[in-house]
Amino acid sequence: MTAFAFLFSFSGPASRFAAVCVALTALIAYVGLRILDEVAPMQVRYAYPLVALFAVVLLAVSARRLYDAGKSRGWALLTLIPAWGLAAGFFIALLPQRRGLIWANNGGRLAGFVLVVMVLTLGVLRVWWVPYAVVGESMKPALLVGDYLVAKAGEPVVRGDIVLMHLGLYGAQDVKRVIGLAGDRVALRGGQVWLNGAPLVQLPQGDFVEVMAAQGPLGTRPRCANGLVGAGAICRKSHLREVLPNGRGYGVLNIETGGVGDEMAEVTVPAGMMFVLGDNRDASMDSRFGAGLGGLGFVPAQSVLGVAKRVVISSDGRFIMTPWTVRLGRFWSALDG
Repeated sequence: MTAFAFLFSFSGPASRFAAVCVALTALIAYVGLRILDEVAPMQVRYAYPLVALFAVVLLAVSARRLYDAGKSRGWALLTLIPAWGLAAGFFIALLPQRRGLIWANNGGRLAGFVLVVMVLTLGVLRVWWVPYAVVGESMKPALLVGDYLVAKAGEPVVRGDIVLMHLGLYGAQDVKRVIGLAGDRVALRGGQVWLNGAPLVQLPQGDFVEVMAAQGPLGTRPRCANGLVGAGAICRKSHLREVLPNGRGYGVLNIETGGVGDEMAEVTVPAGMMFVLGDNRDASMDSRFGAGLGGLGFVPAQSVLGVAKRVVISSDGRFIMTPWTVRLGRFWSALDG
């Protein structure tokens, strides 16, 4: 068996020893990725093509080991589940032999080659495009619970951008809108943002309306300006269009007047930092609040993983891939602002 067939073919033999070695190598790669994510979170994306390659090798070897053990090769797909897939790989590697070894055929090799190209393509794209799943309502109306977006890495950040940030808390990430850059003066008075001594224009857009229901994988329920409403009732928030001095506009929501985040004394954004806000102002912990209060405070500019550009797919159910919960109107939709 050639080296390519051993690594990437989905038919042929795979001994216990070989499968265990591949699983151990994948485990080392996974641990290395987690360490790199902690010590160099801004560079970790460059490792994803190699991680994708390891994933394909583990999948192919596991499929052959399953066949040798008299099991369906479809179970090898379990190895693609993050973290848990490693346990599946070790379990499959230790399965007893059940049938004679069948050497690789051209069809198996072709399947391996096609999958390698697909997974490596996704791994390379991951270098420039960072995915993120929205589980909270802090960025409504631009981002809804259940949106799955991509952020472009390496983009220069300007006011009004929605940015994906690395928070440095066990790999935690968050999305917010950039309001102030280094040297800007930011304040809030009566819920209105003041930037460099002038208020941002806020144009009424009527109400933002949604149905009161559990949203997304966490079952988040929205806050409403019209009080506590029961399941299935209409939940309303005041919808405004906020406009920056450069003319860039975006939607913001208001739930209550005189909320805890509606007033903030003027601050100057330090060098190398940003001031960010959630568009759903009364449901966002952002730069208005320090870390001790559960907020973000000033955010280091170097923590930006990418500028959010598009919603790839969206679901209003608990699981993003459930067909009947997909929001077709948000498929590959550009973000405002």
